[in-house]
Amino acid sequence: MVKQNVIKKMKILFILLITLLLATSCNNGVSTSGLTEEVRNDINESFKSQAKSEGINYQIKDLILVHKGGNEYDGILKTIEDGEEFSYEVVVNVDEEGFIWKINN
Repeated sequence: MVKQNVIKKMKILFILLITLLLATSCNNGVSTSGLTEEVRNDINESFKSQAKSEGINYQIKDLILVHKGGNEYDGILKTIEDGEEFSYEVVVNVDEEGFIWKINN
């Protein structure tokens, strides 16, 4: 009886581990929220230096990324630049070494 309970618990644990492995391997182990934060910080650093050199008051209002499939994410970046709101399309590609983002006008 005890042996059957142990085997049953091991099966459940095995199924949970496989499920977790599959969930994280589908997008290279990166959560969408974690990736969004990293991309937001990277874009912010790039924009901050450009805005400073051009004398523009700039801030990121929001960044939303959606997993498109494979290594690709699509998103919308909302900014406030000199008091005006702007929206940009963002494409992010992820691999084992990191990510690359591109803003489409």
